[in-house]
Amino acid sequence: MASKKISREAPEGFDQSWLACRAPYDQEARSEHLATLAYETVTQAEYQIVMDLGCGSGNNVAFLSARWPGVQTWLGVDHDPALVAAATLRFADGKPEFEGLVADLLDLGELLGERQPAVLIANAVFDLFTQDMMAEILEVLSISRTPLLSTLLYTGMVWEDALPDDGWVIGQYEAHMMRQRPSGRGLGPKAPEVIAQLVEALGGTLRSEPSLWRVPASDQHLQGHLLRFMEGSVPEMLSDAASQQRFLSWLTARRATPSVCTVHHLDQWITW
Repeated sequence: MASKKISREAPEGFDQSWLACRAPYDQEARSEHLATLAYETVTQAEYQIVMDLGCGSGNNVAFLSARWPGVQTWLGVDHDPALVAAATLRFADGKPEFEGLVADLLDLGELLGERQPAVLIANAVFDLFTQDMMAEILEVLSISRTPLLSTLLYTGMVWEDALPDDGWVIGQYEAHMMRQRPSGRGLGPKAPEVIAQLVEALGGTLRSEPSLWRVPASDQHLQGHLLRFMEGSVPEMLSDAASQQRFLSWLTARRATPSVCTVHHLDQWITW
């Protein structure tokens, strides 16, 4: 990958309201077994440093630091200065010891050269990447022998009280995740499969476990976020007025029909 120029673009951003809204569902969904394997690796390292790639406002660090005692330093990396500032303020009391870094996530090789972590962590990040971006990240990790705990990679969703066009809309939503961008097609729900293939090609070992959200109909805050994401993305995939109207009719009906929504994800633990 060193000889291949990868187009760099600003990753999709998410506001702090969304990150705070999803946090309790992330915590409930995550694989305890894979997190335990990662923590065992941290405890065996000479320097117990953990780097959070795409740290956002610090949810991942807050969750794991309560369960991983003894970590000396948590490094949070994000391209968004506002989110890094929020995370830094969140841990301003030094509990845990946190350092926020504003950086391009594709500059991982440089970041690891400055401060080698025992484990790299990333929550709900890599389904936003393209295959070339993911290949570059994994190649850097394989060379440095840095393990990776990647959590909450989106793989699909379904509403319990189904509407006739649910599947069609979800398909358009996922097609938008995988649309062509300057750096290539987004991975979207294919991220776990592509990551597994890349890890195998690099000689690594990967373990996966499901991590599910089950969002009750009563949580209109989170469900509202999901529908707004669809409202902002699905129309970009529709080329004619009839399809646009079909989507708007579905959106109106779905908002009027509260239902349990299950969002499927995978957690992955990668070692070299």
